[in-house]
Amino acid sequence: MVIVQADVSHTSLIAQLGATTFDETFRGTCTDKDLEGLLSEYYNVHQVGKELANPHDYFFIFYVDDVAAGYARINLGKEPHAAFADKKSAELMRIYFLKAYHGKGYAKILLSHCLFFLQDKGYEQVYLSVWEHNERAKAFYNKHGFVNSGLQNPFPIGDTPQMDYWFVKQL
Repeated sequence: MVIVQADVSHTSLIAQLGATTFDETFRGTCTDKDLEGLLSEYYNVHQVGKELANPHDYFFIFYVDDVAAGYARINLGKEPHAAFADKKSAELMRIYFLKAYHGKGYAKILLSHCLFFLQDKGYEQVYLSVWEHNERAKAFYNKHGFVNSGLQNPFPIGDTPQMDYWFVKQL
């Protein structure tokens, strides 16, 4: 296994990996139309290419036996959420793995990579948004020192209302 910092040459891979992992995570939690709309808006080659071209946007791809199994995204150019602005904070915007790679310890390795990356850049805390019904993710983040702040983050998928909670960890 290896973790690679993505660049614009990875645009198609990130778009496909992002769409597939998001679909695997949220299919059935909203209408197919709403999910397809979100996937086409955020996981198309043009949008992902813009993100990868941004010097403040960092993507890390996790490979297992030369297969892209998951990825993470951190955008350091984004203003921190007001609730976390009292410290140098960054949002871990995405950390997703293909379902075939769940439960193998890979997410822990990628998360650790992201946390070390942020520490090296002088960040004091990291926060992320977790869907209220994703018990697996909530347990994972709790296990790795994140705390549910109790702050809600509305995250509708199209016309389907969904609610996330902000989880935070001191670095």
